[in-house]
Amino acid sequence: MFDEEYLDKQIVLDLEAVDEDLNNKAFKYLYKHVYPLVYSFIRQRSGSKREADDTFQEAMIVLFENIKSKKFRGEARVNTYLYSTVRNIWYSKLKKMKRVVHIDDMSMTEDVDVKTQPDSSEKLALIMGVLDQLGDSCKSILKKYYFEHCSMNDIKDKMGFRSEESAKTQKYKCMQKLISHINANPALKDALKECL
Repeated sequence: MFDEEYLDKQIVLDLEAVDEDLNNKAFKYLYKHVYPLVYSFIRQRSGSKREADDTFQEAMIVLFENIKSKKFRGEARVNTYLYSTVRNIWYSKLKKMKRVVHIDDMSMTEDVDVKTQPDSSEKLALIMGVLDQLGDSCKSILKKYYFEHCSMNDIKDKMGFRSEESAKTQKYKCMQKLISHINANPALKDALKECL
């Protein structure tokens, strides 16, 4: 397996190349490693799958053109640069669309103002997107423990574990799964570092 610096250099070289196969290899890598984050990010900000697809494509074009024209200087990792480009494009689209957000069950609405959205909601959305990828059981355990501050005994009762030890063991396995997932996905790791 390549180290992250080599991968980044190789992605840039593959996108700079005239060879369409090398271009496609880099695009496939970025799609595999960055698109799940993009999808999660946009879905949690009132976007559809199609909008996530379109926004990702636009960001890929921007990245491709900036690498070809040497505007991309490698000051950020490719994955981070692509994810940031997606965020900028999506916030710009939201601002133009002036999406309506329903507050609770009341009929009040407000326009989304990108500038006033708190960073904590973005952080939470990214974390929830990661938890979604772990499966329902792990997501539920980790949410209950870290966000709802439930005791292991409460988690045992709510989730039907035989003992508190069983609940602890499952929480440990879920954390290991989370750590493995983050370590296997450099774009996710960068996005989490950026927002935490």
